[in-house]
Amino acid sequence: MAVLRDGVVETAAVGSEGFIGFEAVLGGGAAANRALVQLSGSASRVSVKALRAAMQSQPAIRDLLLRYMRYFLTQILQSAACSALHEVEERCARWLLMAHDRAGTDSFNLTQEFLAETLGVHRPTVTIVARTMQQAGLIRYSRGAITIMDRKGLEEAACECYGIVRRALAEILPRGAERSSRKKG
Repeated sequence: MAVLRDGVVETAAVGSEGFIGFEAVLGGGAAANRALVQLSGSASRVSVKALRAAMQSQPAIRDLLLRYMRYFLTQILQSAACSALHEVEERCARWLLMAHDRAGTDSFNLTQEFLAETLGVHRPTVTIVARTMQQAGLIRYSRGAITIMDRKGLEEAACECYGIVRRALAEILPRGAERSSRKKG
């Protein structure tokens, strides 16, 4: 999340496929942005000292981390372009697909307030978009819980940014790992 005086905007999404803390990989110190956990799941933590030692002794680890950072940069750049050029409905569909990819299930908790903050819009806008998507049979949304009902339809509603970011991720993951990172529930 990028935190500014006027608000907070999501810049990228990270799930079990990735990591945060690029500053440690690049030799820096404190993080420039805020990380926020929105969907439940598990995570691991590695000390900066252990990470740097592993990168030094295992070039394959360093290379994988750097490839992921290249993907992450692609995601950030695409997110900036998406926010500037695409309609809120397309951006919302893209974000819901990215959350679905990382959730490991078709249903997950997500408030309209958080989605509005993430998309950089007012909450009433999200209410309208969610209602339209629900009427189209793409999602079911009730009291902070969302269920993806028609993933293919949601992919059709999203802008091309979702596909661009998915293809970039597929370049760094071993064959089949991308599919196994998104389990249907």
